[in-house]
Amino acid sequence: MAKSKKTGSISRRGFLTTTGGLITVGPALARASAPAAGEAPLPRAAAPAPQPGRKIPIGVFTNVFCGLMDDKKIPLDDMLDFVTRVGIEALEIGMGGPDIPDYCPTEELLADPTKIGPWKKKFTDRGLLIGALGAHGNPLHPDPKMAAVSDKRHRDAILLAERAEVPVIVTMSGLPAAGPDDKFPNWIMTGYMERQAEWQWNQKAIPYWRDLAKFSREHGKIKMAIEIHAGEMCYNPETLLRLHDATDELVGANIDFSHQLWQGIYAPEAIRFLKGATYHSHMKDVYLREDVIRKTGNLVHPSGLRVAKTGVETSYYFRTVGYGHSAEYWKDIVKAYMETDFPGIMSIEMEDPMLPGLVGVERSFYTIKNVRDELLGVTPKP
Repeated sequence: MAKSKKTGSISRRGFLTTTGGLITVGPALARASAPAAGEAPLPRAAAPAPQPGRKIPIGVFTNVFCGLMDDKKIPLDDMLDFVTRVGIEALEIGMGGPDIPDYCPTEELLADPTKIGPWKKKFTDRGLLIGALGAHGNPLHPDPKMAAVSDKRHRDAILLAERAEVPVIVTMSGLPAAGPDDKFPNWIMTGYMERQAEWQWNQKAIPYWRDLAKFSREHGKIKMAIEIHAGEMCYNPETLLRLHDATDELVGANIDFSHQLWQGIYAPEAIRFLKGATYHSHMKDVYLREDVIRKTGNLVHPSGLRVAKTGVETSYYFRTVGYGHSAEYWKDIVKAYMETDFPGIMSIEMEDPMLPGLVGVERSFYTIKNVRDELLGVTPKP
């Protein structure tokens, strides 16, 4: 088993303690270096010149164009016209599901590798980078047939990524049952079920991802970006890091802030905590319903069907970037990615129930681009 390589001079788990100490010490050092009364002021050091980070590509997850938001599927050429007109630079191409194979005909491409070049050329001719393949599923499902479907999607995605020279696949960690005789996935969030949780980790999650990492090492060393998501084994940065450390450095994170912010996680801190283990990002905002949270807590998850049937209000809504949190907050997110040498793309995922999909993609793009340009020192064109 390959061990993950720790980055930086301190551990991720020690980051908060260390930075907290620096915040405390800083003012004391400033006072100690100040000149005494009557003394000439100390020479002022020149302010360091800004050091812009890497221009991280802005992409979009193509599932939004497959009828998932507007009940209308967009043909491939029309989708490509739209994203190039907007200025999007990269794509996360979804795989699997009834509406997605037209963009990524996985079985056909794997059966005849000579078709991969022409398929990829459709995107590269437009100047678009294929940053990742989306292959979401639950490979740990207690129903063997359902688990097998997700596992095949993962392995097919790795094979296609190897042949098409795509560096990352994006997926979920999965969720097993709470024991060998259970029939349904069980998201354990309480300490008194620790024995069942450890069974999930040691008997299901860790063995599966070690095996898939071994497969990936045999087929191009494709990185696997696991979406940190409620209802999964990896639902926060700590659980993602546990899987990363217990399996392989190829097993890393896709940080989707819409699943983090409602938990009270400060997104830039999560990025720094997972430095070196994050390979992809979903850029999606969330609007928190404080009136609902005060009454019922923030675990009342969005579900249109549940709301329609019961009248229960949700504690949050997925929103377009900038519609749940300020542009300044998103600037801090992009800055944290730049500071941690994030190697992936910032992929817009559109699941806003209040805006049409194409409108949300375009508005998300401009918010992200504007804060990125500001960080890079790019002067807006008149």
